[in-house]
Amino acid sequence: VRHLDEVTCDGLPVPVARDGQVWRATVPTGEHTVTVISRAYAGRDPRLAWNPPPVGSAADLVRRVEAAAPGASVILPDGTYRDVTLTVTASGTAAAPLLLRAQTPGQVVLRGRSSVVIRGHFVQVHGLRFEHAGPQPAVSLFGNDGRVTQCLFFDCGNPQSSFGHIVRV
Repeated sequence: VRHLDEVTCDGLPVPVARDGQVWRATVPTGEHTVTVISRAYAGRDPRLAWNPPPVGSAADLVRRVEAAAPGASVILPDGTYRDVTLTVTASGTAAAPLLLRAQTPGQVVLRGRSSVVIRGHFVQVHGLRFEHAGPQPAVSLFGNDGRVTQCLFFDCGNPQSSFGHIVRV
């Protein structure tokens, strides 16, 4: 990394010096939360924030989610997806949840036998739109500390059963 934007220890700035190829920072002894932020990316202006590009297909989405580290944002490109099951087994942490989100909230539409199955912990699903999805639950959360926010469920579930669930926790 050629550029560090910020280093903090327990939320307080830490002075950093570069020694050849190594960055050095002095932090107090003991347990601390150290945050290192580098927005530098090969060929990019390090002063600009960098967001990963959206994935190209449901299969690409699953591959990216499986490879994601805690704190990552996996962006599903705007569009309509039919009969797709996205199973997420990757996990985040309490401090750095894994975020699965629409490129634009409400513009990623899952239809038909589409569903999202979360088997990881600390995973958040944000901004997806489910239309006529069923008969299985549109979202199933089997891990701990999952969250579903700003999602729309239109005419989902099992129309043959009053016990059909839209979100299973």
